[in-house]
Amino acid sequence: MAERMIIRRRPSPEQGRALEKLGHAVEYLVDSRLAMVNEPLSQADIEATDILMRLSRSVFAECKEIVPLWRRVWMRLMRTRQEPDLRQEMD
Repeated sequence: MAERMIIRRRPSPEQGRALEKLGHAVEYLVDSRLAMVNEPLSQADIEATDILMRLSRSVFAECKEIVPLWRRVWMRLMRTRQEPDLRQEMD
């Protein structure tokens, strides 16, 4: 089974606050609905949670990606391996 590549991102202060507020909003919505044990989640509750989670993923996707040094070196090595040797073509 292939390993999933972990993507690390560094949010700006504004993005960090947005992610925090969206996370709290999702927690509040879910926790407040779970407190009503006798009532099932409504379609509106599910849609609201989905919207907040999509917004959170969107903010996260806009954050600057951090590529570890080992991965940058690996990608560089793989790229140079795949490039044709121009010296051989000139002969």
